[in-house]
Amino acid sequence: TVGARTKKRMEAMLVQARAQVASTYATLETSHSSALLSVAGAEVVFFNKALKEGLGVAFPSISLTEEQLLAAASNVLIEGAPSAEWWKGQKQSFQQRFTREIRMGYLQGESVKQLTERVRGLSSSRSVQYRGTDGKLKTTPYYSGGVSSTSIRQAEALARTSVQAVAEDVRMRIIRRHEDVMKG
Repeated sequence: TVGARTKKRMEAMLVQARAQVASTYATLETSHSSALLSVAGAEVVFFNKALKEGLGVAFPSISLTEEQLLAAASNVLIEGAPSAEWWKGQKQSFQQRFTREIRMGYLQGESVKQLTERVRGLSSSRSVQYRGTDGKLKTTPYYSGGVSSTSIRQAEALARTSVQAVAEDVRMRIIRRHEDVMKG
C-alpha cells in the first residue's frame, strides 16, 4: 500500500502535470489554428496553379477574402466535430492515461526512470525532425510504447485530417465564389 505522505506527493505532482498538459495542449491548438490559416492561403495559390496548368487558362481574379480564409481554417469539422473539440478530447484522454499510469507505477514502487518510461516510452533507433517555434529544424529521439506515443499518433492524425479538410473547404469556397466561370 501507499502511505499517506507518498499519496499526497503523488497527487500534488499530478496536479502540476495536469496544469502542464493543459498549457501544452492550449499551445498546440493555437499553433494548429495558425498553421491551418497558412494551409488555407497556400491552397488558394495551389488551386489557381492547378487550374492554370490543367486548363491552360489563367484566372487572375480567383481568390478568397481574408475572412473566407479564416472561416475555412477555423470552422474545420472532422467527423462532425470542430477541431477544438478534438483537441479538448485529446487533452482529457492524455491526462486520464497519464494519471492512471503514474498511479499504477507509484503503487508498484517504480523508480522515476520507470515512471518516465511509462509516460514517454522507450527510446528507439529512430529520430524525429520538427520545426521549432524559432523556425529552426530540430531533431529529437523517437520514443514508443508510452502514454505519449499514443497521443502523438492521435495528434498527427488530427493534423493530417485537418489539413485535408481545410484544403477541400478552400477549393469548394473558390468554386462556389466563381460559379460564373467554373462549371462542374
